[in-house]
Amino acid sequence: MTRSTQIAATLAAAIVGACGTNHAEGPPPPDSVQAAGFLDTLEERTFHYFWDLTPAANGLTPDRSPTPSFSSIAAVGFALTAYPIGVERNYITRAQAAQRVVTTLQFFWTATQDSSASGATGYHGFFYHFLDMSTGKRYQTVELSTIDTALLLAGVLFCSPTSTMLLIRARRPSAGSPTPFTGAPTGSGRLPAPRSSPWAGTPRVAFSATTGAATTRR
Repeated sequence: MTRSTQIAATLAAAIVGACGTNHAEGPPPPDSVQAAGFLDTLEERTFHYFWDLTPAANGLTPDRSPTPSFSSIAAVGFALTAYPIGVERNYITRAQAAQRVVTTLQFFWTATQDSSASGATGYHGFFYHFLDMSTGKRYQTVELSTIDTALLLAGVLFCSPTSTMLLIRARRPSAGSPTPFTGAPTGSGRLPAPRSSPWAGTPRVAFSATTGAATTRR
């Protein structure tokens, strides 16, 4: 073996040994106390985004902050999910959460649903993706959205089984209104702005507000 070969072999052995030493031990365990404190702070600040920025008058949560924003119906669904959690974490009282949820459901239950190009909040049980924060009407020319309507209704349903929300159960049938899923295009999760009534006479799928059972109507 030549001298250069010996040197190369020695260097290779040293490198392999150094790598083995570096990886012999894993990273130190996280500080559980510090991690828990971080998560508690993150959870509370996230809750207060929804609670503090959502107007108590209509329950419409903004799409973003701090710049001026329209409301996102998906964000409203996330807010409805946050309110019962806020009660469990003692961020707000049960009465405060119940009043906010009832206000939100009353808004969507009474909001205008028709085929007009403007001046409505939704159509045939679907809601427009973005709404004006003050009026709750369709924002500009945004689409009816199946996925965002689903996220909104998921928030509504999340409030239902919470024992602190007994008052809301009488209002929850709004989530069981017939929604004509057969009119939605597959894949996109979006519906075009209605010009007429494209779903007249088509089957509708309705969900029971009490049992969750699905039925088909015409």
